[in-house]
This record gives sequence, structure tokens and C-alpha cells, in this order.
Amino acid sequence: MYNDICFPFAKDKTSNLFVHPNDVPNGLKSNCYCFECKADLIAINDPGNKTTPHFRHNKDSNCNAKLESFLHLFAKEIFKNDIVKILLPEIKGQFRNEKFKKKLGYNNFEDDEYDILLLEEKEYEFDKIEIEKTYIIKNETIRVDIVASKDGNEIFIEPFYKNKIDEIKLIKINSLDKSTISIDLNIFINNYKDSFTKFDFIHFLQFNINSKEWVHIKNSKKEKLSNQVANKIDNDLVKLEQIDNKINQLIYEINQLKEDENNIILQLKGKLAY
Repeated sequence: MYNDICFPFAKDKTSNLFVHPNDVPNGLKSNCYCFECKADLIAINDPGNKTTPHFRHNKDSNCNAKLESFLHLFAKEIFKNDIVKILLPEIKGQFRNEKFKKKLGYNNFEDDEYDILLLEEKEYEFDKIEIEKTYIIKNETIRVDIVASKDGNEIFIEPFYKNKIDEIKLIKINSLDKSTISIDLNIFINNYKDSFTKFDFIHFLQFNINSKEWVHIKNSKKEKLSNQVANKIDNDLVKLEQIDNKINQLIYEINQLKEDENNIILQLKGKLAY
């Protein structure tokens, strides 16, 4: 069956990097090949052609390459060669503080715990990228798509198109206790279809926050953030209590002044009666 998928990028035989059809000669002279079947690809980039520039197989091809596989591979190459920082999503956690709960009127809530923001969206700059790195856990292996490191601290990055991280891999990630985010490439395709530039994809991978989701947060990291938020809430509660005390003192003083005022008025009325 002919593979009629239009690929916006293809592998160059010389550099082994993905290139855009506009950057190579038209037709079979493109010097590009399919990442899946390794067959030569045809570049469609004639300015006189109304078709969006792309690469395609020969019509006698039986290649099983899919857009999903292409995007997954392309994302890994982008991280390897073109990205040094990404925007990470916010981190939320379950929080319980009886004083805070009582002060803000949560007493009627059935749940003793509630969501609270631990860390806002934040740019993460890394100094090392590793692709398809293998780890061993209890005589089993796990291969991680992208490992981004900063000063030895690793974050796992798992792009996907349709199939999210499966349960078995998730268990292994939790055992390794490495902070991990997934990136939903389907969101990108819904916006760009099969016509986009390399810059479009780089920008999406770096800064599109809606496509990113925390799959696992390192336990020590989450505990540290939770403690910081808990301490801040406790400090805020102390300040709030101090403000309440000042307000109550002011109310007391105002009532005393009103009482003194009423006593003076009564005295004046008594004197005028004579």
C-alpha cells in the first residue's frame, strides 16, 4: 500500500539531520531519505507548484512510516541540537493545615486535603541533553526519550503523539524517582497539521505550557516545596492573627470613644436642664 504521508522534514544523507524541502533540490535529487524505511524521498518544492513544500515516497513504496513516529523522532533531535531551556508547568500538591483551614472557612469541606500551588510556571535551563538513555531498576531496564540535566540534576522528558506513558514505564519512573514531564505533540499537529517550520516546532517544545504535564515529581523536591509553602502559610497566619488583634483593639477603642461621647452628651443635657 502506497504511503501518501507528506513529511514536512526529512533526513539528509550527508549530515543525517532533518532538513526542510525548501533547503534541498527538487525531486529525487534532494539527497534525503525516510527515517523508517531508509528509501530515497522526493522533495516537492517547485515554486510553480501550489502544493505546500514537503517530502514523499515513491508511489511504489510500502513503507509503514507514520506522522506519529516522525514527530517523536524529530522532537528528540530538536532537543539534542537546538534547545537549552524549556518552560516547565506549575506544580500543585495536596495540602493540609488545620489552622489555615479554619481561618479560611474550610470547616465544612468533606476533604481534609485540598490542592495548593507549590511552584509557578518556571523556565528550566539545562547544560546537558541525552537521548534514549537507558536505566536499570531491579534487573529491569527503562529507556527514557530525553534526559535534561542541570548540575547533575536530571529531568525526564517524554514526548508523545497518541500513546501516553504506559503503566509499566510509569512504575519504573516512580521507582527511579526522577521528575518527569510529558509533551503532547497532538496539540501541535492540531494547530499546524503537516505544514510547519523548524522554528514553529522549537517554539512549541520550549514554551507551549498547555502541552506539558508533570508525570512524576521527585519526592525530595515536592517535600521541599510543600515545606516552603507550609512555612509561608504559617507565617502568613501569624501576620493575619496580628492584624486581627489590631483590628479588635481598634474596635474596642472606637466603642470606648463612643461610650465616652454618649456620657459627655448626657452630662451636657443635664446641665442644660437646669
